[in-house]
Amino acid sequence: MSRPEVLPAKESILPYLWEQVRPWRLQVGLGILATVLSVALDQVSPHLVGVLIDGLRAGWGRSQVVVVLLQLLGAALVGAGLLWAQRYLVIRASRAMEHDLRLRLFERLMRMPPSFQDRHPKGELMTLATSDLDRIRDVLGPAILHLFRTGLSVVFSVSYLLWRDWRLAVWAFLPLCAMPFLANRAMHAMHKAFARMQEKLTLLSNFTHDALAGMTVVKGYGREETFAQGLESHSDALRQAQSRSAWSTGALWPAVSALGGIGMVVLVWRGSAMVASGETSVGVLSTAVMVFFRLQWPLIGLGWVSSMLQRGATSLSRMRTLERDMERCEAEETEASVEHLPGPRATPPVLEVRNLSFRYSPDRPWALRDVSLRLEPGQGLGIAGGPGSGKTTLLQLLSGLRRPPPGTVFADGQDLSRVSADEAASLFSIVPQDGFLFSETIATNIALGRAESESAADPGPWLEASCFAQDLPQIPQGLDAMLGERGINLSGGQRQRLALARALARQAPVLLLDDTLSAVDAHTETRILERLGPFLAGRSLVVTSHRYSAFRFASGILVLENGAVIERGAHDQLVAQGGYYAKAWRMQALQREIEES
Repeated sequence: MSRPEVLPAKESILPYLWEQVRPWRLQVGLGILATVLSVALDQVSPHLVGVLIDGLRAGWGRSQVVVVLLQLLGAALVGAGLLWAQRYLVIRASRAMEHDLRLRLFERLMRMPPSFQDRHPKGELMTLATSDLDRIRDVLGPAILHLFRTGLSVVFSVSYLLWRDWRLAVWAFLPLCAMPFLANRAMHAMHKAFARMQEKLTLLSNFTHDALAGMTVVKGYGREETFAQGLESHSDALRQAQSRSAWSTGALWPAVSALGGIGMVVLVWRGSAMVASGETSVGVLSTAVMVFFRLQWPLIGLGWVSSMLQRGATSLSRMRTLERDMERCEAEETEASVEHLPGPRATPPVLEVRNLSFRYSPDRPWALRDVSLRLEPGQGLGIAGGPGSGKTTLLQLLSGLRRPPPGTVFADGQDLSRVSADEAASLFSIVPQDGFLFSETIATNIALGRAESESAADPGPWLEASCFAQDLPQIPQGLDAMLGERGINLSGGQRQRLALARALARQAPVLLLDDTLSAVDAHTETRILERLGPFLAGRSLVVTSHRYSAFRFASGILVLENGAVIERGAHDQLVAQGGYYAKAWRMQALQREIEES
């Protein structure tokens, strides 16, 4: 996997951050105002302590001391309230921004075509939606807050020391002149380290996702140790990247602390000499020491803020790269979707495919080559062929899951490549071979095929048609049974039949079955196809299957090989021709006879 592109900060990161902050600018602005007041009040306490020391040396009475102490207490209480306000306002706003970002990202991902999913593994998307968004939230909240607080502390402290005694300020801040150089070197190293760390985290997420999703296969082949070693390798690569990140981050903190310590020594040494010579008072020196001491924590925190900013910049670069790809997909969809299908219809359209050739990318072979077909309303079409012949690709292009090339797929003469994917998909109910089910109840999975206003409809007829109703009595809680991940607590055949019931519930004009009944036995398949009759009245059906008995109800059959149509006709015609279809049919018929005997 290529490393994420690093974007120029001025071109992408700052405008992007402002777009996120803008809806919450009032809340963030109030938080920053509270920060300004809080930092300003932080300078009051050292000043009052200096005044108190000089006053005591001058012989102040108790009443004067009490007044100064009450002022110190008031400044501390007001400062504490402002500190709470700034954290509450800014951090709360950053959480809200994170929520909005995650919601928008998920909504956009749901609209992306399969070609986008092909380019972005699930592990990468999971990392972006979790770890990277956390880093972006840190920039939008804590980093902004502490950056302002650190900067204001430096400005107020330097200004105050210059006002009290500019010579003490010069001597105190002289060692800190090396800070910009050290910070620049450390931040450059951190940026590279964080980019590599997020890359390794994405690879680890992809590997873990695949291993957990395919755990049955891993255990079935006894490859647990191999995958454990693979996880160890990816985890070790992440650990090494994190170690390099920790080194670059950790180097800045001690450097800042050391420079601050040197500055303190210089300040006390020079200030003591000035007090001894009468150039300044003990109170002024005490104030300067307290102000400089308080400045140590913001300066040390600069390393933490720098680390947070660099992590956020890396995650922002990755997020912007993903969003640019989504923007390209959305622009292509908008540019291509210039027509609209007619409103709700009672009859299926005439489907026509004209000289369709398709491949997934320019560097890959043709998945389909010069395919043509015509399906009249209410007819059934069977698509036969071996693995990799292009059956699934053809159904995806028909259904709008993948946008077909212009001038190749038509519904009632209207080019589907010029219609939005959502409108094209409204004509079809497609049932893929894997029969994906969600970790919800059986009733909820079926209701996904219906509009929200009709989700409460009785699923009984669809369950009967898919032969799933016969399994319900053996399932505890029946329709209210909660399914495991991908429906793991159902058999393969049950998952396929439940997915078929969900597609029937949608009642789309055209039903597409992509080897949907591959996991059921031949007898159950026959029963299902017979029960589909009432549901297919006035609807069209397209079936792909490796079991050719499923084509007995089709008006016509296409036979694909290497993406090209090598035979076409009715079942009896193809058997009589003695070609690919006839040989496969006779072999399957012989296999059925052996099984029955």
